[in-house]
Amino acid sequence: MMYLQFQIILCIGLVFSTSANTTFNDVIDALTSKNLEMAQNKFHECVNISQINALQIEKENINTQLIILKNQIISGDISPNETSTKLLEFLELDASQNSEDLIKCCDIFHRNLFAVEQPTQTRHTVNVYNLMDSRYATALNILKYCIKKYKCFNNSMEDLYWGNDNIVLDIDSEDYEPNFEIATRDTLEEVIYHNIPPNEFLKTITEYVHGTECKIHFATYCTAAYYTYLITEVPL
Repeated sequence: MMYLQFQIILCIGLVFSTSANTTFNDVIDALTSKNLEMAQNKFHECVNISQINALQIEKENINTQLIILKNQIISGDISPNETSTKLLEFLELDASQNSEDLIKCCDIFHRNLFAVEQPTQTRHTVNVYNLMDSRYATALNILKYCIKKYKCFNNSMEDLYWGNDNIVLDIDSEDYEPNFEIATRDTLEEVIYHNIPPNEFLKTITEYVHGTECKIHFATYCTAAYYTYLITEVPL
């Protein structure tokens, strides 16, 4: 891909302290807190459309329970797949009400918690190469930590799919980072110049890391944290 001669401007409304000191917890807490209200609203829209009568009352109480669920999901205490079951428990509703519609609405909730956005303008300007130089090492550590925390591999943490379902490399190998950095930069350029949406970055990088058959929610959510750090403002 051609070297970019002009400047780009990045921000999604989040600010982290310094590049070196930012942790995975900083990023995931900021991202999910920023998205919480939207995720709650999307959940209630789904409940209303699906006419789940038991959940169309006491919206404030349900929102309180959704906050608890958010915290349990990001702490790793529950799997996203358990969201509907746990919500019914919190609301003291019978487990028989755990319908396909409720599962779908809970899926909408946790997917929106980890939603990513197109970068918008801020006062700080960098080109993509400078961006990768300044943020990539920390972003990669955030991604690795997230993958380990949520056990995103079916076999062992030592193996990563290398953009190809037939090639497996060690996540800590010397060959891993340079090529992955190039893949990240090239895909990020496409997002920044509106050639692809941010969700396509998540899909591309997640498949690059985990292969095309991975169905683990946090495989994508870890990529969301990785992307969020890469394009979020870091004050001087």
